[in-house]
Amino acid sequence: MSLKIKIVCLICFTLFQEVSPLNNRAQVINRPDIIKFFNDTDGFISTTKIDTNPESLKKAAKYALNLLNSAKDTDKKTIEPKIFSNKLVSLNKTKETLKFIIDIIKADKKSKYSYRILDPIFLNNYFKFIKWSGDVDGAKKHDKQIFDGAIYLTHYATFKLNGSYTKNSDYPFALYAIKNNLNNNWRYKISKQDVISGKLENSEYKNKILPLAWVTREGLEEALMQGTSIIKMPDNKELIVCVDKNNGLAYDNNIKDRKDQQRYWFFKVISKDKKFKKHNILNLGGVVFAGDLYNIGLGKIIAIRYKNRVNENTEIRLGVLADTGGAFVNNLYQLDFYGGIFSSYKEFYDWVWPMPKNVQAYVVIKK
Repeated sequence: MSLKIKIVCLICFTLFQEVSPLNNRAQVINRPDIIKFFNDTDGFISTTKIDTNPESLKKAAKYALNLLNSAKDTDKKTIEPKIFSNKLVSLNKTKETLKFIIDIIKADKKSKYSYRILDPIFLNNYFKFIKWSGDVDGAKKHDKQIFDGAIYLTHYATFKLNGSYTKNSDYPFALYAIKNNLNNNWRYKISKQDVISGKLENSEYKNKILPLAWVTREGLEEALMQGTSIIKMPDNKELIVCVDKNNGLAYDNNIKDRKDQQRYWFFKVISKDKKFKKHNILNLGGVVFAGDLYNIGLGKIIAIRYKNRVNENTEIRLGVLADTGGAFVNNLYQLDFYGGIFSSYKEFYDWVWPMPKNVQAYVVIKK
């Protein structure tokens, strides 16, 4: 299973600030000709089961719609990618689709009838499905195999980690916060290996950083990878932290061992954030996808279809493209599916196992 460094920006509110389409030399990455990867279809098989929680989908759609409505012009690189918006799905159509889904789920709950969003016939009648055929060549470059017409599916989650308020032999690595948000260009000279070696513990950084929690090496890698973590402290209190600012070094797809990556994220505490408390969607597993917002754009409704590896039934899951990360810039072969909060890898793997690595994917738009 592939788990990559990512940003749970739907939780951390860092979607627009820190996802930069730059390569390792800080050069802007050009957009590919994405049109060849997307084609209109005639709809879904009417008997396919829709395996989605409507209320969770409604909350994720509301979150994405609020982000779209509050975005600034400078956010357009992830809000309204020019090629996708001009030739496939406009920003207005994206908003219309999200609002329609929110409204019908709300109406169905009030009327106490069956949720129409789970009815394949309703979906065929009211939505258009744009088939996404993954970038086979791009996948091969990163040692991923996808079949023609499929995309590569990975999964991520929020894990509960053990930690400490102070450094000790069990928890020797810190999750650091930056104290001064106005003067922090020094972070671009710090690699993850510098952090591991203890460089930030030197006196020159005393007034620049603050250790939020101390964790194990694996705990550090998990926090960097997942973006948001729940740290259980010795007094049984829980600290929720989220990535905030990075060191400017790009995620390198050619490095296989995550411990060798140079990219490092500084964190912030969000469990006391009023905005976080109001929009806490940590529990919305199964309805959020991370992917290439740079080329596809925030807020697209995504449908994946696959054969369940346990019961061998064909299933469809609906979710919102509302998350991204450095590994997804110009990545048109992959989606990362958010599972929610897990206490153990076994619990996580049990959720992941029924879904194969190759699935069919569609962008779903209101007719």
